[in-house]
Amino acid sequence: FQSLRLTQMGLSLNIDVSARSFYEPIDVTEFISKFMNLRDFSRPLKDSDRVKVKKVLRNLRVHLAQFNYERSSKITGISNCPISQLSFTLEDNTQKT
Repeated sequence: FQSLRLTQMGLSLNIDVSARSFYEPIDVTEFISKFMNLRDFSRPLKDSDRVKVKKVLRNLRVHLAQFNYERSSKITGISNCPISQLSFTLEDNTQKT
C-alpha cells in the first residue's frame, strides 16, 4: 500500500511494506498430514482437530486439476461427514459421490 498525504511540512509518501508467508504447493491432504502430524487418514478427525484444520484452511485458494478440468477455488469450510457418505449436487441437479 502506498499513498501521498498532505501534511504541514508538504507532501509525504506513506509506504506500508508488509511480508506474508506462502504455503508450499502441495496436495491439501498432504498439507493436513504435515500440519496435524497425521499418518493415517482412514480414521475421521476429532472435532477439535477439524476446527484447527478448518481455521488454517479457511479462505485458502486452491487449484483443482483433474483430467482436462482445471479451476481455482477458495476453501470456505470443511465437512464433518465421512467421505464414504459425502455427496454433491451439481448445477444440473444430479448427485455425485
